[in-house]
Amino acid sequence: MRWVTLVLATLLLVGGAALGTLRMGTNFEHAKTMQKDLDTASKVLPLLGKNHKLVKQIESYKGKPSRVKLGGVLLLIAALAALCLLVFTFIKSSSFVLYGSIGLLVLLAAVVVINPDYVTGATSAASARLASYIVAIPLAIGGLLALASDRLRLRKQSAAA
Repeated sequence: MRWVTLVLATLLLVGGAALGTLRMGTNFEHAKTMQKDLDTASKVLPLLGKNHKLVKQIESYKGKPSRVKLGGVLLLIAALAALCLLVFTFIKSSSFVLYGSIGLLVLLAAVVVINPDYVTGATSAASARLASYIVAIPLAIGGLLALASDRLRLRKQSAAA
C-alpha cells in the first residue's frame, strides 16, 4: 500500500510542479496585458462615460496585475516546495514530510486566494484563479499522499520493532 501512495504522490507532485512552473509564465503574460490595457484605457475611458461596458471591464482590472504576478511567483514557490517534499519523502525524513506537506497546503491555499478571477479572451488561457485550481488540486493530493506514504512507513517500522 505504501508503494501505491508513493507512486501516486510522485506522479501528482511532479505533474503539479510542472503545471505550476508553466503557469507562472502565463500569469506574467496576463499581468503584462492587463497593465497595458489599463494604461491605454486611462486615456480613452473619460471619453466613453462611466456606464459603458468596456469601462466597467477595464476598471475591474485595477489592482489585479500585481495580484496575478504575485500568484505566479507563489505558484513557482509551491512547485519547488512540492519537489522538496518529494525529496524528503524519498529520504525518509518524517518531520520534514509532515511540516512540508502542511506548508505546501497552506501555500496552495494562499495561491488560490491571491490569484484573481478575470475575463479572458476567447483564445486566451484560463484566468489565474481557475488555473490555480487546476495546479493546486494535484499538488494538494500529492502532498497528502506523500504524508500518507510516510505515515505508512512509520507504522510498518513500529510494528516490526
